[in-house]
Amino acid sequence: MVRHDGVGRAFLLVAVVVAVAACRPPVPQQMIVPEAPRTAPAVVPVSVTAGPWSWAPVRERRAYLVTQRALITTRQDTLTKIDTVASELGAAFTQFVSANRISGSLTLFRVTSGSRSPATPAGITLPITVAASATPSGFGAALQWILTTPAEGAACSSVAWTVAQGLRDLWFRAPDTLRVGASWRDSTSYVTCRDGIPLQLSVRRDFRVRAVAERDGRAVLIIQRESHTTLLGDGVQFGEPVKFTGAGSGTLQFELAPATGEFLGGSGTSTLEFTMQSRLRTQRVQQAAVITLARGI
Repeated sequence: MVRHDGVGRAFLLVAVVVAVAACRPPVPQQMIVPEAPRTAPAVVPVSVTAGPWSWAPVRERRAYLVTQRALITTRQDTLTKIDTVASELGAAFTQFVSANRISGSLTLFRVTSGSRSPATPAGITLPITVAASATPSGFGAALQWILTTPAEGAACSSVAWTVAQGLRDLWFRAPDTLRVGASWRDSTSYVTCRDGIPLQLSVRRDFRVRAVAERDGRAVLIIQRESHTTLLGDGVQFGEPVKFTGAGSGTLQFELAPATGEFLGGSGTSTLEFTMQSRLRTQRVQQAAVITLARGI
């Protein structure tokens, strides 16, 4: 009898496998349950008040109205005089951001003194072309605004030069990125006149983003500006040398819409006190003013 060991071993292996398989408990039938459809994660809308915000001034020409009401108290010796003066100043200009330059015109100026009706002072011909530029100042990256027209050389002989100073509250350059708590600074200096004597005013302005509000689906930033002013001047009056010294401060709150680069308006108060000293007399003047900035038509 011929033995085929290879076949026998193969058969034995198959038999063992079958036997072992026969001894195992039956494998339970697995039911395939379809997965529940996955729901997309809820989209949480980003709040327009979350910040930070990118900001750049609108490049189109915009019109603004500046109104001021001032109470002026003058004391000399034992005499005290109180005057009330109000003014309306309208202007339209374009701000060129990359060049730190502003160009426009003063289109309205009316003054009310006491009980008189509003009127444009004699010597003013409207519109008045105005331009300003900003350069780095001594405050690090801060800018110093300089009014370039009307010509400064005519400060005490040109009423237009004095009137144009009222536009300075509308000129500023904020950082490109803003967030609540962000701050920056700029400055300006200019010459104005009193009784034909040139007065040099230097103003430092500190800005801070105080809060943010949502209005009509967009963010509106509330900016607070603190200003600090010094005044110096000297000249001759009635043949006598006179010297002016003074200081002032102010607080202004205004609104910016960063999405559109729009200045929406603002309001605030300011005070300026100065003394005119000569050999013959000492005069003290206090000016307290309320200012409103609004978008024009």
